[in-house]
Amino acid sequence: MFFMSEFVANKKQIETFSFIGAGNMAYAILNGMLKSPDRPKKMLVYDVAEERKQLFSQLGCIAVNSAAEAVEAADYVLFAVKPQNMDTVMDEIKGVITPEKVLVFIVAGMTSQYVERTVGFECKTVLVMPNTPFLIGCGAAAVSATKTVSQEEYALAKSIFAGSGIVEDIPRDKMREVIPVNGSSPAFIYYYVKLFVDKADEMGIDREVAMRLFCNTMIGSARMMLESGKTPDELIKAVCSPGGTTLKGMEQLEKGEFKAAVDSCIEQCVNRAYELSKQ
Repeated sequence: MFFMSEFVANKKQIETFSFIGAGNMAYAILNGMLKSPDRPKKMLVYDVAEERKQLFSQLGCIAVNSAAEAVEAADYVLFAVKPQNMDTVMDEIKGVITPEKVLVFIVAGMTSQYVERTVGFECKTVLVMPNTPFLIGCGAAAVSATKTVSQEEYALAKSIFAGSGIVEDIPRDKMREVIPVNGSSPAFIYYYVKLFVDKADEMGIDREVAMRLFCNTMIGSARMMLESGKTPDELIKAVCSPGGTTLKGMEQLEKGEFKAAVDSCIEQCVNRAYELSKQ
């Protein structure tokens, strides 16, 4: 796990940093970077939407006219574009990528093999799977790197994300498998909440009250799992009194093949990540 304190303790700074793509996730990452006194000395941004470049400019980035210009000027480059647009972007910039540049991708299904095949050599590649809670400074990012990235470069790459959440190392060959755990999981959690709130509304409980109760219970439960030192099974048992209401509910989740549905959800998510990699 990588925390903001490690970023502050790291004396070396990124000289020049470029954003390729200025969407909401890149904006959240930029806001996190700005919290650190060791943020990059110079930041550039390129996006096809002029209004997004202007937004980043208001926070101190220099807007440029092409992805190639942004890459050529930078030591570290963050790619925050849609997977289906990567071929177009890589075709434009492959001529200005050099072996010393560190390329950071927050693109679902991205592989270092694709980058190397497109660029033509074994470049420094960092793969990252962040999630949308980065938008409120409470995200989680799974990160891996090629062997060409030094430990110092890897630490600096991870520090990019430390201002907006936690950062965890993941084996490079598991970056697609981690997507349902980290990248896609907020949507699955929101759906689970929606089912409970919808049912509470159906039973006559005010929706907003039910939402506050359930969401705060989730926050507390997450902290219990992270801080109590107990396993999920132990925590479940602590709530399930013999003959009580929770146990009855758990029995129905098991009867309803809840585990099978979750397993299928995860498998389909990972399968799609592999499909994106092939595309």
